[in-house]
Amino acid sequence: MLIPILCILGLIILVIIILNVSVSVGMKVTLGRRGDGSVSIRYPLPSEQKDLVYKKDCFYNDKGNRFVVYEYKHKEVKKPKAVLLMIHGIGAGHFYLMSLINYFAKLGYLIVAYDQYASGTSEGRKISSMTVGARDVKFALQYIDEKHGDLPLYVFGH
Repeated sequence: MLIPILCILGLIILVIIILNVSVSVGMKVTLGRRGDGSVSIRYPLPSEQKDLVYKKDCFYNDKGNRFVVYEYKHKEVKKPKAVLLMIHGIGAGHFYLMSLINYFAKLGYLIVAYDQYASGTSEGRKISSMTVGARDVKFALQYIDEKHGDLPLYVFGH
């Protein structure tokens, strides 16, 4: 009875070690550089989207860093039913989400997407930690509240 329990416990410890090493390696690869996406992938640009109307704006965080924000809506939508804040993952700007932006814009949402610190078109020399993006979301939410506070808000993140 004791041997199967020790085997299971050993397996759990092994999985934890493997996950810890994987996360450490992933963070070393991602952090300490800009997140501009892969040079081998051509990301779709807002100007290439035939059914989208967009405007470009910006907001600032508490450290004075400038974030480029895009607001997208389908060309036939007069009054959006809600705002959908789309937050990209580390390693690229928001342009790689363009197919999802098109999809939700067709459903009548106003899409707000910004490039996180040191990513895409926003300022920053390098991504220093995993928490930077989470810290800056509150400034994106403040931007949306100021511009579109009358609409319901949903958040989508990767």
